[in-house]
Amino acid sequence: MIDLQQKTVEIYRPDRGAEVLSNPNQVNLGEAMPGFELNVSDIWGR
Repeated sequence: MIDLQQKTVEIYRPDRGAEVLSNPNQVNLGEAMPGFELNVSDIWGR
């Protein structure tokens, strides 16, 4: 989940608790989606 006002990204995985990233430039989901990267800095700039 992406929170534009707080500039946070929450990543939920079935085998772990939520991972909260504060103002990241990129989000990489690792083994869940190999090769996927989201350039969040583009979203923050809007």
